[in-house]
Amino acid sequence: VDLRQNQDLPTPADFDRATAGLKPEDLEGKVRASADLGRHADWLRGDFAAGVDAVYLHHVGPDPERFIRTFAQKVLPKAGV
Repeated sequence: VDLRQNQDLPTPADFDRATAGLKPEDLEGKVRASADLGRHADWLRGDFAAGVDAVYLHHVGPDPERFIRTFAQKVLPKAGV
């Protein structure tokens, strides 16, 4: 999906249709996804070293509170935040 188009899709169903044919390898280099918390800390550290002022994290899964707690306790401190 073209990133500009992605931002303008009005509903989740539209997004589902636009991304129906994607494979995991199609996302390489476009989405940061990893179960490795250290990798996330490295990515964030690199972002801030490059001068990024703000980063928006997006959790996909059933337990957003766990995501927030885990990143607050284990990832952000290692990233220097």
